[in-house]
Amino acid sequence: MPDLATTQALAWAAHAQSHLPHLSLPDLESLISHLTPAQFAHLNANLRYSRRRDFLSDLPPELALHILGFVDEARSVLSAGRVCKRWSKLVNDEASSHTTEYNWMHHSSSTLLRTHRSPDSCVVTSLAMDDTYIVVGLANGRAHVFSVRTGMLVRTLVGHEAGVCAGCDKQVRVWDVKTGLCLYILRGHRSTVRCLKMFHGRPIAVSGGRDHTVRIWDVRRGLLLKTLEGHTDSVRCLDVYGDRVVSGSYDCTVRLWNVTTGACLRVFNGHYHQVYTVAFDGERIVSGGLDTCVRVWDVESGTCLALLQGHTALVCQLQLSVRTNTIISGSADGRQQDPYRIIARLTAHSSSITGLQMDDGPGTRGKKRWLISGGGDGRVLLWDVAGVVDSLNLPVSTSTSQPTIPSPPTSSSKASRPSSPPPEPSSNPLPANPSPTLIRALTAPCEGLWKVAFRGNTTVVCCLRGGRTVLEVWGFGGGAGIEAGL
Repeated sequence: MPDLATTQALAWAAHAQSHLPHLSLPDLESLISHLTPAQFAHLNANLRYSRRRDFLSDLPPELALHILGFVDEARSVLSAGRVCKRWSKLVNDEASSHTTEYNWMHHSSSTLLRTHRSPDSCVVTSLAMDDTYIVVGLANGRAHVFSVRTGMLVRTLVGHEAGVCAGCDKQVRVWDVKTGLCLYILRGHRSTVRCLKMFHGRPIAVSGGRDHTVRIWDVRRGLLLKTLEGHTDSVRCLDVYGDRVVSGSYDCTVRLWNVTTGACLRVFNGHYHQVYTVAFDGERIVSGGLDTCVRVWDVESGTCLALLQGHTALVCQLQLSVRTNTIISGSADGRQQDPYRIIARLTAHSSSITGLQMDDGPGTRGKKRWLISGGGDGRVLLWDVAGVVDSLNLPVSTSTSQPTIPSPPTSSSKASRPSSPPPEPSSNPLPANPSPTLIRALTAPCEGLWKVAFRGNTTVVCCLRGGRTVLEVWGFGGGAGIEAGL
C-alpha cells in the first residue's frame, strides 16, 4: 500500500492535470526546477522517446524509397539499414534498384539469359510480352512462347497457315499458352488481319484487316461481337482505352469507335497519306503515317491540337506517355510547333527506326528513365531521358541520324516520300533543355532488326545474324543469371 505522502501526491497530480493547459511557461519551468535529479532524468528520457517519429516507416514505401534515392554515399545507405528492420528492408530495396540501374548501364553486368537461332531467316512479324511470357510470331505461321524469367522456349504454337502478324490467313486464333492448344479460331475477316489489340482486364479483342473492317471478339467464348464498318481501305493500326478503340487506315483517316454499341463516334480527317500508327490515352489521339507528319487530336471536339512536322520519312512508331505527358515519335528527324514543341531530338540511327519504347513506369526524379531505340542499321541503343522528362512535360521526338557512341560493338530501306510535299515545318529553334543521354549499345550490331521490346528488367531483341533469325533475351535485374541456371 502506498504511504500517505504518495497518496496525497497522486491526488494532487490528478487534480493538477486540469490546470496544466492554463499554466504559463515560466510557471512550468518553476515547477520542473523542484524535481529531484532522478525525477528529472526519468521525465527527460520519456519526453525524448515519446516525441520521436520514424519518418521513413510512416511514409508510403514509394516515397520512402524516393527519399533514400538522394543518398549517394554507400556508407550512409548501409548505416541507415542498421537503424531497424523496416529501414533495413527499404535499404535492400534501394540497393536492388541501384544494382538494376548499374546492370542497365554496363554491358558486362547485363545477363544474356538465352539465345535462340532459327534454321533459316524467317521474318519476325510480331512480338508481345507480359510479366510471364514472351510470344514471337513468324512469317512461317508459327508462334514461339518463351519464359520471361529464364528466356527458355516453353512451347511452339502451330496452326496458322500464313504469317503471324495478327493473321495473314484471315484468322485470329485464341491459344492456351500452358497447354499449347488452340481454343478458338475466330473467322470473319475476308482478307489479311493487319493489327490486333486486347482490352486490359477484359476478354475482349479488337482486330483490323485489309477488308476495311474492325471486328470485336469475345475471346473467352470465341464469338464475334460486332463488325465496325466505315473505313474505305485497309485498317493498319489500333489502340484501345476504356470502352473505346481508335483505328488508323490507309484511307488517310482515323476513327474513334464505341466497343459496346459499335458506333463510330468521330472521324478525324487531316492526313493526306496512309496512316500507319496511332496512340490513344482517353483524351488525346496521336497519329502518324506516310505523309511524314504526326497529328495530335482532341477526342471530344475532334479538332487537331497540333501538327508535328519535321520527319522526312514514314512515321511508323509512336508512344504517348500519360505519366510524363510526352510523345515519342520514330522514323526520321523531328520538329514540332507550339503548343506541342520539340524538347529533344535524339540522333539515333542511320536508317529507319524499327523499334521504339520508353519506360512509362511511375519514375522517380533523379532516377534513370530508359528509352530503347532499334534501327534498320542493325543497332539497339539505350538512352536515359530522365533529365528531359523531369524538366518539362512536353513531347519528345526521335531522329535517325548516326550517333557517336562510346566503344560501339562491331539496313533496311527507308519508306518512300509521299508525292505531295508536307507543310513547311516551324522555324522555331530547338529550346535549350536537358538532352537525352546515350548510355550504350544494348547488343552487338546485326544484319537486320525485326523487333525490340522491354518490360521490367527483361529486354527482347529479334534480329538477323549470319543469315539466321535470332532471339536474344537479356536480363538486367539482380540474380537474373542464377534464375536462368547460367
